[in-house]
Amino acid sequence: MLLQRRTTEKTLCTYLLGKLEWTAALQVQRLLVAEAARSQRASVLLCEHSGCISIGRQGSYRHVVPDLEELQRRGWQVHWVNRGGGCWLHLPGQVVIYLVVPLAFHGWSLAEYLRRLRQALVDVVRDYLLSAETPAPGTEVWVQGRPIACLGVHVRQGVTSFGGILNIGPDLTYYPLVRTSYNAPPMTSLERECHRRIRSAEVREFLLQHLCRQLQYESLMLSLEHPWLMRKASESATVTSRRR
Repeated sequence: MLLQRRTTEKTLCTYLLGKLEWTAALQVQRLLVAEAARSQRASVLLCEHSGCISIGRQGSYRHVVPDLEELQRRGWQVHWVNRGGGCWLHLPGQVVIYLVVPLAFHGWSLAEYLRRLRQALVDVVRDYLLSAETPAPGTEVWVQGRPIACLGVHVRQGVTSFGGILNIGPDLTYYPLVRTSYNAPPMTSLERECHRRIRSAEVREFLLQHLCRQLQYESLMLSLEHPWLMRKASESATVTSRRR
């Protein structure tokens, strides 16, 4: 896997954006999807969200224990999203994957794409010498009887969006409150299963390596910002300055 300054058809444009608000991540994803529809350029956005819940097409409020009042007290917003998969609790210490891939460019079906994405997550888990399982319907990766990663994808005009989550070291005491699916056990994490601290940067590196291999990209173009976020921050700073 090489780092490039210019994109080619074999380059995966990569945005490492750290902590990011949910709405900001969705806006960046929309821009990346529009760009992919025009140029067939693939992108991945890796970030983490603080205290919110996203519910996919297979999810339900039945999978969420706290009522609306309790969710508001905790500051956990609930987002209903048009992706596969169930309920995901997003907390610091979890890597969230937004993966934008033009399927026609590769000639892949959605099933083939999901198989490759799932395998990339399995390979990351195995990098830590853990045994990974993918029980039916194949939208989760489990370790020792508990989910550690989840997949959920949306496709529009042949371009994918959303992608998955992988727990590195979030506070697991909250996960009994939000189950990925009905009767599913609480999620686990790499740190819990490995009994040690794990650097998020290391996990991201492994993840990008496996994504490139599974999705057949030869290089990365790496960015720590996205132009829309930079413009938004500049506009906010200007408004704040005027108020003063």
